[in-house]
Amino acid sequence: MKSSRTAGVAVAAISMLILAGCASSGEEPTDNGTEPAAELSSEAQAAKDIVDAASVSVEEFTAPGPVFDGTGGHLVVARSHPIRFAVERSEAEHIPLAVAYRASSPFTYPATWGTGTVTHRTFTFRETLQPALNAGFLLDEIDEPLPTRQLREISPERAAWMDSHVGIIIYRFRKPLDGR
Repeated sequence: MKSSRTAGVAVAAISMLILAGCASSGEEPTDNGTEPAAELSSEAQAAKDIVDAASVSVEEFTAPGPVFDGTGGHLVVARSHPIRFAVERSEAEHIPLAVAYRASSPFTYPATWGTGTVTHRTFTFRETLQPALNAGFLLDEIDEPLPTRQLREISPERAAWMDSHVGIIIYRFRKPLDGR
């Protein structure tokens, strides 16, 4: 049986695809626990509800068998950089960065974009990589993108924030054709 962490990779990939669709439609994807400034379209709200439900459910989910059967293909996962929330937690709780990085309980901190607070937990690199590796994927590439020129023009304040914080990490996994 695969653990809930394997399912987490699938949820992360689905979440990013759904949220990318929201972003391309002009919707504003948000961190966990925050609401967008404008009301979401019905399609975007439905997608957000699915992601929220899947994100909560995955903690209790145990797959009945391999989640990723078969061979061949790629899986691209874009997610918050593991260091980002460790820094947020370290600053919010006044604890050493290494302690914050390894802590797994939820914590709350002021939203960096928007208003209110965000409740989140930190994930180590192992927690974000190992489920895909356990499912037979090989790690092909890691990218830690910087703000684009377009973002700098459209939203200089967000680009400045991203310049001073580790924001996003993208993993590109490959499933070998021969299953090895």
